[in-house]
Amino acid sequence: MIQRPQHVRFKLRSMRRDDLLTIDTSDFADMLNLPTVQDAIGVDLNYSTLLANDEIYYAFQQTGDFIFPNFIDELETILNSSVRVSLIYGDADYICNWFGGEAVSLAVNYTHAHQFRKAGYTPMTVNGVEYGETREYGNFSFTRVYESGHEVPYYQPVAALALFNRTINMFDIATGTKKITPDYVTNGTAKATHTNSFVPLPTSSST
Repeated sequence: MIQRPQHVRFKLRSMRRDDLLTIDTSDFADMLNLPTVQDAIGVDLNYSTLLANDEIYYAFQQTGDFIFPNFIDELETILNSSVRVSLIYGDADYICNWFGGEAVSLAVNYTHAHQFRKAGYTPMTVNGVEYGETREYGNFSFTRVYESGHEVPYYQPVAALALFNRTINMFDIATGTKKITPDYVTNGTAKATHTNSFVPLPTSSST
């Protein structure tokens, strides 16, 4: 039986409305400054804060890390070149919402667009726990990750690592157990229908 990650709590629920874009970086900053971690990832500089690294931010901005107006055209070119593409969206991300991501995935016109659109959503699981829903055909997939904000690895690290490993190692996104073939397809519902009960944000008197 597939279980959803009850132990993973949605961090936005404990935040005030005005604080939704503010994430405490102290935990992972300490981790990134450990000598063992720096050695493992091959860096020799201490990590400070995102605000202190404007040069890095602007370097990414100027070299293709942001979406440009011809994004869909470029995506079509990549897919027609048989490159693996995994679109991954957190379903609580209101900056880059998953509805828009799904719309992009369905709007792309490439060799196998028809087959991709006909594919169904199937649970994306890790060790029997359901972390999201995936539509996939061949090299192209779209995954909605449950209870995840703008940075999927921050909110759902287990799912994010599995998604990364399955993508680069050419395994199916949903289970990670099947090697991808040109005609691999997911079966399931036409819509990503999973919902959670509404949990109200805390009032000012409770924060």
